[in-house]
Amino acid sequence: MEYNIGIWWDSQNYNGRGIASEFKEDPIYMQGPVNERDVPCVGCDNYEMCKSDSTECSAFRNWASKGDYVDTDVMRFLRVMK
Repeated sequence: MEYNIGIWWDSQNYNGRGIASEFKEDPIYMQGPVNERDVPCVGCDNYEMCKSDSTECSAFRNWASKGDYVDTDVMRFLRVMK
């Protein structure tokens, strides 16, 4: 009697690790900008309002993209998060 045993795995799910291929190396993770300051929302008077209405200020947008912000941008130019 002959038995056929098939083993299948999703190599994309494992990023090709475990098989000899061009993707055998560990994946490269993008960490984003290095934050020079803490998040501007800590200690902000509008924190609860922004949290409930899903809004963000200019300082938060700059901090998220560049890692830094100007103090005068806190609570300025509020808009709904994209």
